Amino acid sequence: MELYPFSFSEFCTIKNVEKTSVSTKSKAIRKVALQEYLQQGGFPELLNETNRRGYVNGLIDAIIKNDIAHRFKVRNIEALRRIAAYLADNYCQEFVAKTVGELFGVSNHTAENYYSYLKEAFLLVGINRFSFKSKERVRNEKVYVIDTSFVTEREDSFSLENIGWRLENIVCIELLRRYKPQFCDVFYYKEDTFQVDFLVAKDGNVQELIQVSYDVSNEKTRTREVRGLVNAAKKLKCKNLTLVTFETNETIEAEGYTIKAIAATEWLLMQSV
Repeated sequence: MELYPFSFSEFCTIKNVEKTSVSTKSKAIRKVALQEYLQQGGFPELLNETNRRGYVNGLIDAIIKNDIAHRFKVRNIEALRRIAAYLADNYCQEFVAKTVGELFGVSNHTAENYYSYLKEAFLLVGINRFSFKSKERVRNEKVYVIDTSFVTEREDSFSLENIGWRLENIVCIELLRRYKPQFCDVFYYKEDTFQVDFLVAKDGNVQELIQVSYDVSNEKTRTREVRGLVNAAKKLKCKNLTLVTFETNETIEAEGYTIKAIAATEWLLMQSV
């Protein structure tokens, strides 16, 4: 059984944040709670921990030394540690073994092994690229951290400012939490000219396309996100399209498709499927 850090819903429960009221005050409080969750993550221990950085760094060190290195008999622990930090800094990006191997002076095979170990230890998760061809589904996973505290509190982190990546990461973990027990698969979808952050499929059938963007007030950003969903919908014959943003709620009509734009607080507090 896979046990994840607290979801946003659980985080709100612990913080005594009202989850169902539609009052302006309650909505504002939930937004503040989401901002905190984006930064702090969902590790229960961090809720009452004053030295959060010390706890997170100690946790990562213990997992790398006592779990991964011991279990898999890793000799180059420093390379493993540096690769873990690099991948945590470059979360929401594709893992390319050749690039990682060249950066840290290890073979492609070793880079792939280390990445696999980090996933088995539940520091990272990987999302496959969707394709109807099985050989293409195993190429170039996108990397996500199991909890955003690994970004905020990790020593020497270089990804502190990208709040959009944090939201995407949280949506990714929430999708896995919701759909894996339902025997659904979560992918990303990418073509040469567009991509969609998440695709939910069951038995090879596409159930939903989900795009994540912190802010779509910029027309260029909005157009890019909508175009990606519409283009994917055409290719995959899917009409269930969702755009998760920090605070936008609206229905977007584009080229005969309907996209439901929903605020992250509402999407994260939806009942699990």
